[in-house]
Amino acid sequence: MEFLDPFQMQFPSRPATELGPALLLRDDNRARFDCDSVAVLKERLDALTKGLVTKLAGVDGLLLAGGCVVHALSGGRSPCSDVDIFLKCDPSEGMSKVRAVYDACRAVGLTLSRNGSLKNMLVTRTCCSVTFFISEKACPPIQVPFAARLAPVGLLV
Repeated sequence: MEFLDPFQMQFPSRPATELGPALLLRDDNRARFDCDSVAVLKERLDALTKGLVTKLAGVDGLLLAGGCVVHALSGGRSPCSDVDIFLKCDPSEGMSKVRAVYDACRAVGLTLSRNGSLKNMLVTRTCCSVTFFISEKACPPIQVPFAARLAPVGLLV
């Protein structure tokens, strides 16, 4: 899994009229980011996912996005309902990437179980995604969307 360093990336300024409605509030409810390095971001994402990020470190073509990243950047002050893992690969490689995510989720579930036997891991599939529910309280659901499109990083870089 590759991490882009948001602290080193440069984004061109664009007119506010092109950006649509504001996603970040302007008052005291605005998210405050206190993450100052990629290492801290990785640690926080790994803590949130109970070690899943570490288990997926050797898998190329995975991109964590969405609320889990904002949650990690804000030190947990922003809510995280799930962990979105986008695949950045050729469609023919997709199944092996999803299998790697499944295997890592199963390993996390085994680690979290008290007696070393995973009893309650739920996997759901729709036409749009696969979602792994490792533990109802310890880890947010892990969602892998299915879509053949430009990865979000392609829009930013």
